[in-house]
Amino acid sequence: MSNRTCFDFLTKIVNVIRHKLYEEDYKLISNTLWEARDELLCDWLEEGILKGIIDNSYDKNKMREFIKLCLQKVIESGFWDTEARTKARQILDSLFARSKIKIRVSYEGEPIFCNVSIRSSIEDSNEIVSASGYSPFEVILDAGEYRLFVTAETEDGVIRQYFEFSTDEKEWNVELGETDITEWKVIKVKVDVKSDSDIFNVLKENALVVVFDKFGRVVKKGRTDENGIIRFQKTELNSDELELRVYPSVQGVYHILEEDYFIETMQEKLDLSKPIKTVTIKVKKRKRRDILKQKFDDTEVGKQVKATSKIIPKPNFRPTSIRISEWLGKNKPDILPFVRDFVYNSLGSDYPLYLHQVRALDALCDGKDVLVCAPNASGKTEIPLIYTLRKLIEIGHNGVPPLILAIYPTKALARDQEERWKEFLVTAHNLGILDGAVAVMRLDADTMKSHKDYLRKINELGTTLVALSNPSFILSVLQGNRWGYYFGSRVPLLIVVDEVHFYSSKDLTLLVRMLEHIIQLYGSEHLRLVFLSATIGNPNEFRWNLGDSLGREIKLIEPEYEGSGEDKRYVWIVRVKNENEAESVLTRYLEDLLRYDDIDKTIVFVPNRNIAERLAKNLSQKVRPETLVQCHLGDMSYEEREEVEEKFVKGLTKVLFTVKTLEVGINVGDVRRIIHMGLPPSLNDFVQREGRVSRRGGDSESIILVTNTAEERRAEEYVERLKDLKEVIEFMHRPIFKPDSELIRLINERISKKFPREVSLPGGWKLRIGFYSQDKSRFYVKGVKIPKEIRKQDVIYRYLPGSIRRVKGKDYVVSGIQKNKILLKWINNVFEIWDCVRFNILDLVKTGMVFTVSDVNRTFETLSKLDFSGLKTIKIVEEPEGVKLVQKYEKEVYDEKLGRYVKQIVFRCIDAKELDPELKEELRFEYISRGHIVALTISKDSELVEIIRNELSKVYNDLSNEHKLWFTKQVLEEYAHLATHLILNIVSEIHQWRLDEIQHDIEVKIRDQAKIINILYEIVNLGKRVDIPIEVQIALTNEVDLVQDVDWLKVSNKISEIKQKLLSAKSDEVEELCKDVIAGCYGFRCFTVPYTLELLLNMILESPESRIKLLYELRDNIITILTIAERIVQEITGIPTQTIPIRLTLEDIKRDYQEYAAIGRFDIARELDYLYTQGRLNQKMHSMIEKSLKRLESLGYPREKIEGIRGLFS
Repeated sequence: MSNRTCFDFLTKIVNVIRHKLYEEDYKLISNTLWEARDELLCDWLEEGILKGIIDNSYDKNKMREFIKLCLQKVIESGFWDTEARTKARQILDSLFARSKIKIRVSYEGEPIFCNVSIRSSIEDSNEIVSASGYSPFEVILDAGEYRLFVTAETEDGVIRQYFEFSTDEKEWNVELGETDITEWKVIKVKVDVKSDSDIFNVLKENALVVVFDKFGRVVKKGRTDENGIIRFQKTELNSDELELRVYPSVQGVYHILEEDYFIETMQEKLDLSKPIKTVTIKVKKRKRRDILKQKFDDTEVGKQVKATSKIIPKPNFRPTSIRISEWLGKNKPDILPFVRDFVYNSLGSDYPLYLHQVRALDALCDGKDVLVCAPNASGKTEIPLIYTLRKLIEIGHNGVPPLILAIYPTKALARDQEERWKEFLVTAHNLGILDGAVAVMRLDADTMKSHKDYLRKINELGTTLVALSNPSFILSVLQGNRWGYYFGSRVPLLIVVDEVHFYSSKDLTLLVRMLEHIIQLYGSEHLRLVFLSATIGNPNEFRWNLGDSLGREIKLIEPEYEGSGEDKRYVWIVRVKNENEAESVLTRYLEDLLRYDDIDKTIVFVPNRNIAERLAKNLSQKVRPETLVQCHLGDMSYEEREEVEEKFVKGLTKVLFTVKTLEVGINVGDVRRIIHMGLPPSLNDFVQREGRVSRRGGDSESIILVTNTAEERRAEEYVERLKDLKEVIEFMHRPIFKPDSELIRLINERISKKFPREVSLPGGWKLRIGFYSQDKSRFYVKGVKIPKEIRKQDVIYRYLPGSIRRVKGKDYVVSGIQKNKILLKWINNVFEIWDCVRFNILDLVKTGMVFTVSDVNRTFETLSKLDFSGLKTIKIVEEPEGVKLVQKYEKEVYDEKLGRYVKQIVFRCIDAKELDPELKEELRFEYISRGHIVALTISKDSELVEIIRNELSKVYNDLSNEHKLWFTKQVLEEYAHLATHLILNIVSEIHQWRLDEIQHDIEVKIRDQAKIINILYEIVNLGKRVDIPIEVQIALTNEVDLVQDVDWLKVSNKISEIKQKLLSAKSDEVEELCKDVIAGCYGFRCFTVPYTLELLLNMILESPESRIKLLYELRDNIITILTIAERIVQEITGIPTQTIPIRLTLEDIKRDYQEYAAIGRFDIARELDYLYTQGRLNQKMHSMIEKSLKRLESLGYPREKIEGIRGLFS
């Protein structure tokens, strides 16, 4: 055999296994061999040459193993000559000497059974040695780099890992841990404790860990070891959507926790793809006081303005020494330690109960029902939870399963309370306080789509059920006779009616009748009723009426107070010069606040919607996101208001502008600041506003901006009244229900085991029985993300085709309605809808100078039969005719009184869009109610003739005949609405009813259009006073006959009192009185607002040169509204309104003469000057005086003052 060369070594071995090297290392060895290609391999093989190649290589370990492998191949193959093979063995023994290696493998510091396998560090190399068992293992290896492969199985999972070692190390130690596990068999839950003291670390020991599925069913549970660890086998957790909860045992630290701490744990998602789950138990010190993030006097504005500060301490509820765990374990002292664990895990703390909580709980245990009337943060919501748990503990898991039914006024409120009930009762079951499982479930139309199978299963198992629902859904259950389907054979143990103050009279009446039906069919001696309400104005009266209707003894529970707490209400009365300065101060202050990353929720009450929208728009443009600042206005659609409320509750909106008191029953969450831009007209309104603040405890502040001394004094008086809680209660709204109403009588005639869906009325009318609205039609918006449904009535007034709508700060136009879908387009597409090329409509829309109004035709139908109440049954029908495009613009109008042209803001209709007949029919809205219809005719002596003349003359020449009729109709509707709003606000104040208890509708009947066009010409152009063949009908209704209970005489007297004040006021008092009346001209949930009056008020502020004239024009318009209100009440009562003379002196006549002269009413001024002269000279020429008085009456001088002058001269 011939001797082999380096070329042979390169081609036969190195090139064949070159893939085991990096490219640069291959080039290193191949170049070296190529240079010595003709040299014999036995001569070339030298230890020094090979060491040099290894030292110069990129990856020394790989090169070392590569050379070692090449030498082994030379030794093993007969291809190579003896000299080369001998030389290769010598170098292998010297360069790669064999070593004895000891291998140790442990897991978490302890030896573990394992399999080990040793391979060369070159990838894909063959196994050199293997072993299994407990270490240590001893092996002999050639010198070099190796990979040690370890496979071991622990209680947590399987480890498959490799480690790299060198024979330079004589002991290979492998320390395995949980991070080395490659295939987990378990989910390992680690419990940590976060606290300011190490003493609470014991909470992680023996803590109960429970794993739930998405339905709340327990999948697995167990307790942690001394290290706070528990393992669950993955095979036992066979669901994709799992959650877990840790319940620490508090026995070792109970007395320390009791002093000053509470526990916070969370239910968390369990991700099976992550083998280790760490859960933290937080032990926190109780917050002594929740202070304001920013106080008024901390801001730059607060330091600059003149302000009086007052602090109203918040009273403490009277406590007891009885802790929750003690009351729960009262009859079973052996379970007290476990109950303590439960209370800390469910409520965070085992706090002492308030006295009113103990009284309510004891009354329930004594067999009585309770009505709990208390403010927020008083613990009233916990009463039914604690009582339910104690009863379930007492009755155990034997016999017929119980039902707890909790009724909340809305689905959203039920959703809010669901977690609280689950937390309480599921925790009790998991900790062994309850023997049987408890299912907590929301029952409404939404949840039933996905939870039918779950409901069926718990009904089959006979699980105790806590059903959280709303009145509409429970009514549908009774109307469909589906009680057994939803509740099985369970026996009602408790019925909770929360937020009683939320309901209108009609809904509360229906709810009470529905409860009576449930009690009759499904009640038992064990059934208890709990009614929960915020503070109301008539708690005792309401309790007695409720008990009489249900035939049960109901105990009234109200809180008692003891001393003052640390929480404080800061009140700032800020004096400013005028409304302009008030706006400036308010704007700068809110801008200061909004510079902070987080501010306290703030509600701002302003005099009118113009100010609300202007301030909100200006502020929202300066902040991000824009929704930090929003408006909440009565003429917004229900869905828009609901969305604004939701954002405010969640904290996405921080500043909310509004005009009237926010709707009773709306839960606006943790409001910490109220700002009043001017005071409301009554203490009742002020109390309602202030009732919005700090409902969850903590400090709060109220800022009142006043513009004069009288308003400042009134603010101080109101604030003093707030200190007396008993006095404040007298001004709260009163929930009303009417079990003797015609609606209930009709229901009683039809009721059987099923609750009726509708009742029949004469004339073929059908009255649908339901909550909130008789029409359940719903529409959906396409083209913009509005998550809520739209009601039909909101479509009629806000979303007809062609309507321009502002949604989330952007303008849209309704392009059409298809079936129940409203199609919106960007405002840029407005030209496709409206043919208005001659106007720069886009700019005008954005500035509010062009807008749309719905043209709606209303009709009233009545049943001829009157019952003993004197009320009519009325069907109100609203049918949309189309949409009008209206332009607001400034125009020079000749003022005859001033004898010159003046600039005025006027409105004109520039286009109209009529609805398709089919769509008209689809959108026809009707409902049936009970009340009065008042018909007002427009005689030549009517105040409305002058109003029509004044308003129509401004735009007469700009309107077509058709639009003149529409404009006149709008004016009459507006004034009739404003007068009616004023009446209803007075009714609300007198009776302390909700603002929306009495509904109102206006119908304007035009008999002869051609004749009216001629009459309008005579009125505007010829100055005639003639009868107008138009009748205005006003319907005042309530579905449960509440109109019958109105004290119309008091209403009439109040209107007269307001009118007298306004007529006898001095010029410097008129503006403030006008503002108060305008505030009363807003109607709750009505789309008509006192827009014309607001414009006049703004013009007074902006036009000092015309101030007196505009102020008296505003006063005259308001006098007209008050007179219309008087006529409406007179028609209802049948008692003529008496003209009460105003006591006048000669100085009063002189003052009036000067003021009328100043505003250009020289015709009135002349007569007053004559009368003043007659009186001063004591020349009582009675016939001449009487003629002068008659001329004053024809000129529109107030009749009350005319009678006062007549009395003065007589």
